[in-house]
Amino acid sequence: GIVQEYIPKPLLLEGRKCDLRLYWLVCRTSPFLMFYRNGFVRRCMVRYNTDSKNLYCHLTNTAVQKKHKAYPDGKDNMVWSMEHLE
Repeated sequence: GIVQEYIPKPLLLEGRKCDLRLYWLVCRTSPFLMFYRNGFVRRCMVRYNTDSKNLYCHLTNTAVQKKHKAYPDGKDNMVWSMEHLE
């Protein structure tokens, strides 16, 4: 399932809202067996502003971000590997 909630004071990377995509598979709970795979970090194209109505600073979704005029030039810096985050 998907677990999400809007966070009023989100984690920002370089002033931009971001989300972490991590992959867990729980195979069983007794005994506990799970698998983990590194994911990635997605960032917004524009700096976060709490008062803004601009979706580009609130939603990290690629379907939204790719409509931004700077997306063709900035898309390579929009998604980071977990190693880049470290």
